[in-house]
Amino acid sequence: MNTVLRLANRFGALNAQYQRNKSLNAVRFESQNIIWDHEEVNFQTQALAKGLTSLNFQKGDNFLLRVSPAQQSESYITRLGTAAIGANVILSQGRTEAEIGD
Repeated sequence: MNTVLRLANRFGALNAQYQRNKSLNAVRFESQNIIWDHEEVNFQTQALAKGLTSLNFQKGDNFLLRVSPAQQSESYITRLGTAAIGANVILSQGRTEAEIGD
């Protein structure tokens, strides 16, 4: 069973919505001009989960992610990917390039 479906099953009613709308928009990050359907979210989530697993992250491990507030898609997929392997993500907002230049 794929990661998005497993997460959807945990939230009950989302499973039926997922089954009906796999190819419809699931999430939109307007500041990054990104629109993903459920299948793309699952692909990105699985890719990150496999990468974390190959780096020996396991269930219960903590993962610190420092991102700019503008990197919404990265933080979203990181939360899903770490949840897929049972790890914990701690998000820390980094400074933007504009803030660094000031």
